[in-house]
Amino acid sequence: STISLSDFLLTIAEQLKVIVMTSFISVFLTFTYVQFIQTPQYVSWATVLLPSSSGGNLGGLAGLASQFGVNVPMGTTADLSSPSLYPELLRSRTFAEKILDKEFYLDKYGKKLSLLAILTHGNEAPNVGQDQLIANAVTKLNDEILAFDQDPKSTFSVIKVTTEDPVFAKELADVVLAELEALNRYFKSETVSEKNTFIENRIASVEGDLEASEQALKDFNERNRQISSPALQLEQERLERGVEIQKGIYLTLKQQLELAKIEEVQETSVVQVLDKP
Repeated sequence: STISLSDFLLTIAEQLKVIVMTSFISVFLTFTYVQFIQTPQYVSWATVLLPSSSGGNLGGLAGLASQFGVNVPMGTTADLSSPSLYPELLRSRTFAEKILDKEFYLDKYGKKLSLLAILTHGNEAPNVGQDQLIANAVTKLNDEILAFDQDPKSTFSVIKVTTEDPVFAKELADVVLAELEALNRYFKSETVSEKNTFIENRIASVEGDLEASEQALKDFNERNRQISSPALQLEQERLERGVEIQKGIYLTLKQQLELAKIEEVQETSVVQVLDKP
């Protein structure tokens, strides 16, 4: 009914051969799998500092414009160039299609192949359509190769590329960084272009209102050379106030347009790389 320590050790001694053989076979199979069967994976990574999502230089003037009732688009508005969307951008089909046409040399094939071919059919002719090839490549790229690690406590993020070839991993990581910045610049330029169009339309509208206010004040002064009654004084102040408001809106929009044009031609790096791949 009870098991003593001596009984336990005796049982172990009787099964010692089985225990040793089991351990030896497990170690042998593990060593064989790791050395000769398992495909080694190489990781290339880059540490990047993503741009701030703050409103930038336009925030102050946009706030001033809003006091006059002008809704000027702010830099904090969520758009496809926002740094917070980078993980989704890297996993998107749009981004994948930008890099699937890039060619890389692999010793495995002995020649350059497109990334689409490397991820799908290799040297052989594809047996499915182009759309299916792209879908399969995007899935493999996101599930097995490309990863984006973002620490919420840090301002830095890590982009990782994992492949079976170390040189290929490094070259693909370089391409990912370059295309990420290019795609971000494209979305940013679209946003700035829309902002310019909006401001130019508002300037045309406000300019017409300013001219109308100035003409109304001019006509009032021509009709009333001498203003003595309180009613006329109030009317003059109202017209002058309208001109000043329209003038303030017009000047603010002009400043906004100049700053937007400067932002459009800025050549500063969007993604700053601390550690290259």
